[in-house]
Amino acid sequence: MGRNSSQGYADALMEAACRKACFDDKVHPVDFQSGDLVQIYNLKLDTTHETKAKLLPRWSPPLIVTDCLLNSYILCRLDGTELRGTTHARWLHRYIPRHDGLVNQRYPTDTPTPEMPQWDEVEEEDNNETLPEIHGLFWNEDTMRACVA
Repeated sequence: MGRNSSQGYADALMEAACRKACFDDKVHPVDFQSGDLVQIYNLKLDTTHETKAKLLPRWSPPLIVTDCLLNSYILCRLDGTELRGTTHARWLHRYIPRHDGLVNQRYPTDTPTPEMPQWDEVEEEDNNETLPEIHGLFWNEDTMRACVA
């Protein structure tokens, strides 16, 4: 009887370790430093059924991290006005400015972060070759189109 209960306990510990390993693989902790650009997720839009909420942006404009309190952060707008209260790290993600945008000119990101995808530049010649084929699909009167429901 003692052997079966100890084997069950060992199996439960093994199962718990396996579940923890799966959880740790999915969770990537974030650690923002003072001066980082972040965005806040607007959770209120997920719980409303208003039509106008479908078109509203889910993420805030870029904000600057000013201070860290455990898992919460104090934020301010780009013009320097501080937001009231703190925001938990769960609702934040790193803001990656566009290379040609105004935010990148004011707050340049010198080193790519792990979240930044590395895109290969598309050659203009490749776009010029595919455009006539695409236009042919829509502007050719002989092309048959059907609506699939």
